[in-house]
Amino acid sequence: LYGDIVRTALKLGYKVVPYEVAFGGGPDARERGQAENLKKRIFEKDSQAKVLIHVGYGHNSEATRKNGTKLMAGYLKEFTGIDPLTVDQTAMSERSAPEYERPIYRFAAAQKYFNQPLVFQNQAREFWTHRNSGRDVTVFHPRSRYTNGRPAWLALGGERKQYLLPKDVCQTEKNCLVRARFAAEAADAVPVDRIEARTGAKTALMLPKGDFIIEAETVAGKSLKTWRVKR
Repeated sequence: LYGDIVRTALKLGYKVVPYEVAFGGGPDARERGQAENLKKRIFEKDSQAKVLIHVGYGHNSEATRKNGTKLMAGYLKEFTGIDPLTVDQTAMSERSAPEYERPIYRFAAAQKYFNQPLVFQNQAREFWTHRNSGRDVTVFHPRSRYTNGRPAWLALGGERKQYLLPKDVCQTEKNCLVRARFAAEAADAVPVDRIEARTGAKTALMLPKGDFIIEAETVAGKSLKTWRVKR
């Protein structure tokens, strides 16, 4: 799915700019380096650029840590003078079991209306964010609901739909890897979706509209079956 985010961004006309640091030096050097790369590669060239920065876990915190260092968003704010809108999508998401979830998340998850991502505002229309997070907004994501082994959120609001795989997709194998790529793309392109199929279990790919090449192969990489699907 992450690879498809890049594909979709390019399709929408975004210019994709890498900002990861290519050298060592420790955690703080990495955070500083990321912010410096964003400044040099984007804002020094276009100070009015509108930018969506995709980060993993904590890099988008604006808070200063106890040792005086910052994370990438904090350094970006310091280096550019820009106050970024920072959104946390990890703190209020499901865990492997409810006992590992934050109490406020468990409370929200028990509400009947909580069936899609949401944010909270107070009467002053200020967004709620969890304490000392260093972010502006915290998104609550509902627990995953599964059909044929796939979480409902993979539908992306109706953009993708399930394509049930043939029962014999793995042939004589107990399990196999199945992937779908756009027919117009190269054979080594990042798949639109990929899933492990197991003999006897209903398995589905989550595909948008399009023309796809679907390939099944063994754990050892031996090709089992290739076919084409238009949706």
